[in-house]
Amino acid sequence: MLAFFIHGVATRHDKYAFELIEKIRDDFDKRKQTKPYFFCSQWGGVLENTPPLWKWVQQDLNNFCNNSKIDLGDVFQYSQYREFFIDQFFGDLFTYLNTENGMEIRKIIALQLFEFLKKHPQETELHLIAHSLGGVILYDILFSDKYGADDPAFYIRNMIKGLSVSNGTPKVYLRSITTMGSPILLFNFMLGIPPENLKKFASRYLKLPLRWINLIHASDVFAYPLSASLNIDSSCNLFFRDKFIASHNLIKKVSQPFFGLAGLSMAKGLTSSHTSYWNRSRVARLITANILGDCEFIDSVSPYRKHF
Repeated sequence: MLAFFIHGVATRHDKYAFELIEKIRDDFDKRKQTKPYFFCSQWGGVLENTPPLWKWVQQDLNNFCNNSKIDLGDVFQYSQYREFFIDQFFGDLFTYLNTENGMEIRKIIALQLFEFLKKHPQETELHLIAHSLGGVILYDILFSDKYGADDPAFYIRNMIKGLSVSNGTPKVYLRSITTMGSPILLFNFMLGIPPENLKKFASRYLKLPLRWINLIHASDVFAYPLSASLNIDSSCNLFFRDKFIASHNLIKKVSQPFFGLAGLSMAKGLTSSHTSYWNRSRVARLITANILGDCEFIDSVSPYRKHF
């Protein structure tokens, strides 16, 4: 078994999944199962040359403060949360959507996946785990119709049985997908990938269904369920589940305008909730179950910790 991670926004190193991997390994040990081989893909280097968007904004804000007696907080609130949106989310997202940068990112992922498979030629099962923008990139790579045959997306598809024609190249079965904190729902309007592409691929799994779980933390405003938009039904040879991770934080339930107490709490939780998947034991257990095909366990899991 091969487990391949794809990171999302605001990641520039290859150690982002180490804590989660250790928790997954512990779960495999508890189940007395052979552990997968793990690989953390790293494409964040492409983002090093992105325009310094927030630096420009900060320069304009400084100029305003130098030329006005008006308090900046009265005209430009929640600067640190705006900075996250611009520099760490939308900056990375639009870098991928840039034609040349997007192709370079897909190329990097393709080469890393190829080296991972080459290192373990005896393994026949691939499991993909993607976070945030990584889930969007993964969905785009696997199922988009807009790329030509020379795009790196097809290098990746050529390594997976059922995604390309048989040409003698060694291939692996894609057995499971796990997405965490994924905004696929929002950005598929731009990608325009029809759900039929996923269903067509899943239909090629004659014995075991393709498994996909989509994890959604209660406070993660970038994460949304996908079942309805993908039009999943019983006719699909696909085990798909949106799995929610609940929150007991009372402040988040207070009925206040966005810029009141609840809004401030949500803003403060943006980064922590969106990145929290990497250190949660329940996330590790769900990924372990998805890799092993323990669908009964996945369905039994409640969003609340006390039932987990």
